[in-house]
Amino acid sequence: MKRFLQETWELFYWALWCPSRLQQRMNEWAPAEEKDGVRPDTRFVDILFGRCNGRFFSQFFLIIFCLSLSIIPAILEHPHTLALLLIPISLLTAYGIALLYLPLAFPIPILLVFSYQVLPLTPIVTGKQIGRAHV
Repeated sequence: MKRFLQETWELFYWALWCPSRLQQRMNEWAPAEEKDGVRPDTRFVDILFGRCNGRFFSQFFLIIFCLSLSIIPAILEHPHTLALLLIPISLLTAYGIALLYLPLAFPIPILLVFSYQVLPLTPIVTGKQIGRAHV
């Protein structure tokens, strides 16, 4: 378990500040097929979607899940019925962006927290509610 958590931290650190080490780790865990005697680098979409490496995927999901939990205090501060949907939305958005470029996926939940704190979801106001306010 300690090794798994250490590798998870390394994944997060390398994705943000040392992408060459991340690429080296991806090449070790899910090597790409050789083409013309040369083994190309493993792409993010290959390791997260195509030839899904369970260890890498679970570490990625653990990081994104922990970062997504930071939206709960903001939701408690500005409650709304649909606000809890922001947690799975942040997970799916981060996963979708990770398929293109993994280092951009990690800041997504944090940016979602900041944007929700600045512009919390406002309730939808109907014409009947406006009419009652003036009575």
